[in-house]
Amino acid sequence: MSTRPLAEVQAHLSEICSEIATTGEPVEIQCEGQPNIVMLPADIRYADAEMTRKILGSPENEKSLREAVERARTGEGMLTMTIDELCKSVGMHGSKV
Repeated sequence: MSTRPLAEVQAHLSEICSEIATTGEPVEIQCEGQPNIVMLPADIRYADAEMTRKILGSPENEKSLREAVERARTGEGMLTMTIDELCKSVGMHGSKV
């Protein structure tokens, strides 16, 4: 993601919009005296960003996600099995992997 000053974006808005549409890469805009903003394609990337914002916007969801990440990082609750055991557990007896 590139970062550009607001004045540059204002002066070259059409070109920057074409670049974002072509490459799919967002552009961070530096806004003096205000938080930076990001321009990105309005298709799937926006939907993903909106979903992430909603998930992390909930204190309960954020807590659950952080706890799950920590469990995954430490290996808590992880199962260890061989390929043969995995195949048997999903009903693929005698299958070749």
